[in-house]
Amino acid sequence: LHPGQMWVKAVKDITLRYRRMRGYDVRDMPGYDVHGLPIENKVEKKLELKSKQEIEEKIGVEEFIRQCRKFVDDGIGRMDSDYERFGITLDFAHPYIPFNKSYIEAGWQMFKRISDRGLLYRDTKATLYCPRCQTPVSQGSMEAEYMQDNDPSIAVSFKVVKNSS
Repeated sequence: LHPGQMWVKAVKDITLRYRRMRGYDVRDMPGYDVHGLPIENKVEKKLELKSKQEIEEKIGVEEFIRQCRKFVDDGIGRMDSDYERFGITLDFAHPYIPFNKSYIEAGWQMFKRISDRGLLYRDTKATLYCPRCQTPVSQGSMEAEYMQDNDPSIAVSFKVVKNSS
C-alpha cells in the first residue's frame, strides 16, 4: 500500500471506531479490486509476455488466469498484513473479494433481473480502446496505468510568417 491509501484507511478507521464507541453497530470489511487490465498488465510484464497471442502460445489462457489469481492472492496477503500491522480494524473473516464464485454468480443474477425487467438496451458508442491489449478499457484502467514521465525533451513553437518574396 502506498501512503495515500494508508492515510485514507486510517481516517476511515478513526471515524468508524468513534461511531462504535458512540454505540453504533459498524463493521468494515476489507475489499479488493481484483479484476481488470492493471492486474493483467502487471502479470504480463512479470512473465515477459507482450500480447494476447504470446499468452496463448507460450503459457495458455488457463495458466495466465492462474498466474493472475496468484498475483491477486499474494497482493491481498500483503495488504492484509499491512492493515494488521498498522492496527486498522477490519473484519478479515468476511472480506469482499469479487473473484469468489458467489460474487460472480450474484452479478449474473442481477444482470438477469435487469434484463427481465427490460432495462437493458443495445446502442453504439465510442469507447476507449487499447490496441496492444485488444480490448475496450475503462477510464479507471487508463488512470491506473498512467505514469508520470520526466522527459528531457523541450517543445518549442514558432509563429509562422508568410514570406513576401
